[in-house]
Amino acid sequence: MALGAVASFSLAGAAYLYSVVAISFGMFLVNLVAGVIWIGFGALIGRIL
Repeated sequence: MALGAVASFSLAGAAYLYSVVAISFGMFLVNLVAGVIWIGFGALIGRIL
């Protein structure tokens, strides 16, 4: 997923490093939120089962 995002959305030239950092930070935030939701639903389902 990270390779695809960097290959698709990174900028060329001098802005490459900054765009890769921005993409990485954005992916970190999205994955953090998704992970918290995943853990929450897993705990809920664990109680039900």
